[in-house]
Amino acid sequence: MARATLVGFIVTFWVALFGLFWATNSISHEGGLNSHEGGFSEQSIQHLSEIHLDLYEVVFYARLISKVPFEITDGLRTIEEQRYFYTTGKSRTLASKHLKGLAVDVVPIPVSWEPEAFYPIAEAMKKSSDILDIPIVWGGDWKTFKDYPHFELKERPDGH
Repeated sequence: MARATLVGFIVTFWVALFGLFWATNSISHEGGLNSHEGGFSEQSIQHLSEIHLDLYEVVFYARLISKVPFEITDGLRTIEEQRYFYTTGKSRTLASKHLKGLAVDVVPIPVSWEPEAFYPIAEAMKKSSDILDIPIVWGGDWKTFKDYPHFELKERPDGH
């Protein structure tokens, strides 16, 4: 257990260090973030600021190792937003993990809604999840309703 904690600390330290370097180097000449240069857009940063820290770490590290850049299109939702997604058929539940900041939706850059465009992101998210020992679930792995942009924290048996 102590080794896993040490490994988690080391990975978190390097992710934070690279993140600082990455964010610093992704400021465009106009003063904004340019997602094509490595950093997240301001909208993605806003969504990331609202989600659970464990999911934030997985997403952030995945962005560092992903073969394709991606942005966050949704994080924490209100019940009104969830009702809209439910009534329009974009969600199959009113009890979404988005309501507690335990889920994010992503989109590859350049934007594509083809399932294949999400595979490299899913690969990076799963690898990040394994390295950080923070289990996630990908909506693209669901059996009935495929939700390729969706990633959520997996509940652990100990409730964490």
